[in-house]
Amino acid sequence: TVSGDVGLRVHQDLALLSDQIHVQETHEADERTPSFTLGTPGQDIHLRFAGIPLGHEFTSLVLALLQVGGHPSKLAQDVIEQVKGLDGDYVFETYFSLSCQNCPDVVQALNLMAVLNPRIRHVAIDGALFQDEVEQLEDAYDPQLEPLETLVVRPKSTDILVHAVALVWLPRRVG
Repeated sequence: TVSGDVGLRVHQDLALLSDQIHVQETHEADERTPSFTLGTPGQDIHLRFAGIPLGHEFTSLVLALLQVGGHPSKLAQDVIEQVKGLDGDYVFETYFSLSCQNCPDVVQALNLMAVLNPRIRHVAIDGALFQDEVEQLEDAYDPQLEPLETLVVRPKSTDILVHAVALVWLPRRVG
């Protein structure tokens, strides 16, 4: 479902690419505009994009469309089962920026969790479009005042997997 004129136009264009994509316009007073949800008929999926995901976040949209449509995740099966088995209701709101290189990873991970577990809700929010919300959050929280917890992790050698080893050599003039 889509709310907002810009969002509707973008999604109508997407729907032209596949007969598997259907666009339904709604006007929900309590939702950010423009925004849209992704879902599958008969499944309880709570996944919303607030804004229009462009740039590298467009990849997040495409991946979410695939996952909502039933395309299997490449995530390890034991991790998928852990997400499916999470007990409790969780609501995540993430603010993304086109200049943020880590944002797609976070958005895509939370989107997948929302697809896998009906008790998880995720809203990916365009921070540039909803700048007033970003500023309110910045005013409300001071990271310097947040208590930090030390967590000691002692990995076993059997838990470490090396995919590649690289050696970098840079000649240096001595003297």
